[in-house]
This record gives sequence, structure tokens and C-alpha cells, in this order.
Amino acid sequence: MHALTSPGPRTLLSFGLSLQKNPLKTYESIHKTFGDLAWLPWLNRESLFLYHPDHVRHVLKDRHTNYIKSSQYDFLKPLLGEGLLTSEGELWRKERRIMAREFHHDRLNEYAKSIHRLTDLSLEKLPSNRDERVMDLSPFFSELTFQIAGEVFFGAGVEQFGSDVNASLDTELNIVSKRIRRAFNIPLAIPTPENRASKHAKKHLDSVVDNILQNDSSERPQNVLSRLKDAIPALPLKQIRDEVMTLLLAGHETTSNSLMWTVFHLAQHPEWQEKVFKEIRSLDKRISDFTPDDMESLPILKTVLLESMRLTPPIPAVARKSVEDDEIGGFHIPSGTSVICQQWITHRDERFWPEPLAFKPQRFKDRDMRQDYSYFPFAKGPRACIGEELSMTEGILILARLIEQYEWKLKPEFAPQMVHHLTLKSKNGMWVVIKKR
Repeated sequence: MHALTSPGPRTLLSFGLSLQKNPLKTYESIHKTFGDLAWLPWLNRESLFLYHPDHVRHVLKDRHTNYIKSSQYDFLKPLLGEGLLTSEGELWRKERRIMAREFHHDRLNEYAKSIHRLTDLSLEKLPSNRDERVMDLSPFFSELTFQIAGEVFFGAGVEQFGSDVNASLDTELNIVSKRIRRAFNIPLAIPTPENRASKHAKKHLDSVVDNILQNDSSERPQNVLSRLKDAIPALPLKQIRDEVMTLLLAGHETTSNSLMWTVFHLAQHPEWQEKVFKEIRSLDKRISDFTPDDMESLPILKTVLLESMRLTPPIPAVARKSVEDDEIGGFHIPSGTSVICQQWITHRDERFWPEPLAFKPQRFKDRDMRQDYSYFPFAKGPRACIGEELSMTEGILILARLIEQYEWKLKPEFAPQMVHHLTLKSKNGMWVVIKKR
């Protein structure tokens, strides 16, 4: 069967506007209306939405060589260049081989020291007495994970850039998301208000990366940047710049969002805060001394983080593009088709997740996630996120320190406004009432 005979709207007059205004609700509507496979006739690209785990596995693993990064990633190239997140072909394979060494389990022991030290410094900004304080934890996590990324990857103190970087990154991701979902975009060279805002944000982010590169010193301890230079002495400066930008921005944004949404779920379920607190209190080793090898001592906290990423995946969708014609679910898929697998829908499908909207971390207690394609917050297959173990380690260690010392609830009448700007963010932050234990 040809793709044009597959389920899906024959026109995007209604769904196109909806995708711009509220993509998450639109994904849900398309799935409810058309089922596990939906064809969307964008004017500038043919797109296929996939929701079933078997289809996800087909694209991300079984036929992964036929599905390269989609044209959506091209919208990120003005910012990230040809770094690991956006590159393809032999360049990507070369980058992946080199960077895999930096995310090996043994490296995580080095990184854990920075995570502990910088978490200690950040916790000093929180209430030191038992008085309740109302605060937004979204910038707290953004700045902390940004500082960790700077020290871990580049041996650089980047705290002076924190809040400004996050503002620029949010601006750019918002604009990129809009450009991806439009049928037509005004060229970046034309100075519209949006293009000027994008140019200003990119200029600021470039200046941060330039600062890191200019101040890189052989006197600093070995870090990802120095080892990257040693591995490929002839690597062009632009390529190094692209890797730095990718690591710095992609390396903290998703972890920050995971922490923020986990705080949200725990605020709504204080019984799970208490379970994790008791788990921490029962340990015979201080959390501040934990290494990645100690992660299995916190099984309850791990399931809490996994369940948070199921309900609120830091990246709600992952896109690929077919190289050659293929067939999925009995339908013909032409070459050049944009294929979008959506964690936001698959993670919440009642066929695979009983009571899908309920926060139930216990569902992960004995679930083998290795071959489970109903759950893919970090994507899966050969192109899965290279920083998955680091992100999980960082998330667990930071949450453990926070829960060990504080309890919190949502600010009265506060409700986060979910927005899909490539990552899943809260437009109005994450306001809580926090108190020291």
C-alpha cells in the first residue's frame, strides 16, 4: 500500500495550526483519530507519525541503517554545526567512536566528584533553616546542570554564564521548534524580529563557547575537551567548536528538565518523597561519597526517575528520515519521508502501561527495559543518547542530595504549563514550597 492510502489527515489546515499552538495535545488527537500510524502531508516534507513499539523498534533498531537523522535536525545546525547531535554518515560514526570513550562507565567516577561538589555549592542557595520558602526550582536545576557540564566536559568554571545561557538557549529552542513545525520559513538572513532574536541568542551562546576554547589550559586536569584535542590533533577548530556547543547545551538541558519534572511528580506524591528519604536514611554510606557503582543501592529513587521520564519525557519525540523505500505496518514508506517516533504518546499508551497517567514508580521494579520499545526517553538502538548513563547518574545523585535535606510541595494554585520546545519544558517554571528537613 502506498503512504498516501495510509491513515492521516488529507489536509493540515486544522492540524497544522494546532501543531503550532499545542503540539502535545495535537499528537494525542492524531493518535486517537488515526491510530498507530498517521501520515501528515506537510507542504515542505512528507511526515509519518509512529506510535506503536514495534514500529519504533523497526525504525530505531531493526532497520536503523535506513533511517538517518531527519531534516528537522538541519534547523539546529546554525547553532550546533556538525556536532554529534546533528552530524550524519562517516563524520557521525567517527565522532561517536571518539565520544563514546568519554561516556564510558569508568569515566563516570571522575564526573561524580564534580557532581557532588557542585551540588553542595548549589544547595547552599536553598533555605538553611526550617522556615518554608516559595521558590522556582527550574533555574536552580538549569544552572546546576550547566555548571556540571562545564566542569565535567571542559574543566571550566561557567557559573558566570548560567542564567544568561539558559535564557538564550530557551529563546533559540523556541524559535527552532516553530521553524520545524511551519510549512514555510522566512530565511534567516532577512532581519525579521524572530530572526534578529535568534541571531542575538546564537551570538551570545557562541561567545560562551569561544570563552571556553580561548581559556582552555594544559594546566587544568584532563577533561573531555583536552582528550578530544589529543585524540584528533588535526581536528579543525570549527569541528571542536561544534562538539563543545553540543556537549554544553545538549549535555545539560535534558538532565535539567528531567530533574524539574521529577520534582513536580514528587511534589504531587509526598508518599514517594518519604519512601526515597527512608531509602537514603537506611544506607550505610553517605550520598556525598557515592560513585556510579553505588547507584544500585537506590532502587526506589531510580524507579521514581524512570517513571518521571515516562510521564514527562525530556524529549517528547525523536525524528528520522528514510533513505530508501520501506514498509511499516503494511504501508509503503517512500524514501525521504520524515518519520517521527513519539515518546509522549507511546509512554502513555494503556495497552503497554496500565493506568498510564498514574504516577506508579513500582511498575519499573522488575521491568526489563533493554528490549522494551514502549519506553525510550533516550531513544534506542545504535543512535541512542550517548550520555544516558551520565544523565541517570547525575539525576539520581542530585535528587538524592535534595531529598536527603529537603521536602517540598507545589506552590498553592500553581500548575506548570507544559511546552514542547524540542525538549519538554514548563513555560512558567516549577514553583514549590520547600523546607529543610
